[in-house]
Amino acid sequence: MAKGMNISTYGENLLAEYLTTQGFNFEREPKLPGVSQLIDFVIDHPTHGKILLEVKDIVNPPPIGFSTLDPYKPIREHIEEGTRKFKSTANYVCCLVLAAPPGSFVELDEPSTMLGAMYGDLVFRVPLDTKGNKSEDAGVTWEFQIGNGKMIRPSKSQNTRIAALISIQEFAVWCLAMRKYINTDNGRSKNERLEEIRNGNAALPEDTEAREIGATIWENAVATKKLPQDLFKGPMDAWYEFSEGHQRLGFIGNRRRELGVDNS
Repeated sequence: MAKGMNISTYGENLLAEYLTTQGFNFEREPKLPGVSQLIDFVIDHPTHGKILLEVKDIVNPPPIGFSTLDPYKPIREHIEEGTRKFKSTANYVCCLVLAAPPGSFVELDEPSTMLGAMYGDLVFRVPLDTKGNKSEDAGVTWEFQIGNGKMIRPSKSQNTRIAALISIQEFAVWCLAMRKYINTDNGRSKNERLEEIRNGNAALPEDTEAREIGATIWENAVATKKLPQDLFKGPMDAWYEFSEGHQRLGFIGNRRRELGVDNS
């Protein structure tokens, strides 16, 4: 149940619905001791105190004509906005919640984009031996190049107050089930599976408009305070946690796994 409910944006509505259906008790823009600005949502945790959730809608229309697409830019800009909002919240666990209203051209569920916005542009390294020597270990590798990321700079960590980015999304259940069915090897060809879908013989959900809300947690490796790991563990949620020097997909909700949301 929310106190002082005053919802105004797509992302705020989505997060409020998610928190309500998941059974969270939360407040809307409460006044917090020592904090000059009002934070969008605040939930109480039994051991970590108040968890602050600031919501940012990324309204980013698709590019027109031929242009260079920078997938990181809109996310990085909103990280900067979140940093300013959390300026006086050192005593709290802070999370920046990102949402993309319909028609927004941004990849809030793509690890290379989200983690790249946080740590640095994704680059591929191709081994090149000008002498023509071959190595069994040679191969194309990838990494996040430190430089433009918003959590780690070449000389220091920054934005350490943001415990995690949280992508809040509506997932189209029928479309996910269809994609999974098309890519499942059931002894038939892909064309045969497509024909079964067209004929209604694929046992897909009856409601083609069904939506389910899920949260994806992108833990900040350099955060001074961590988001409690007993939160955001619903059936459509996922956690990209930082552990032992690596960022990995450590949790997938049962419903999300069933629908193959994170399969690529």
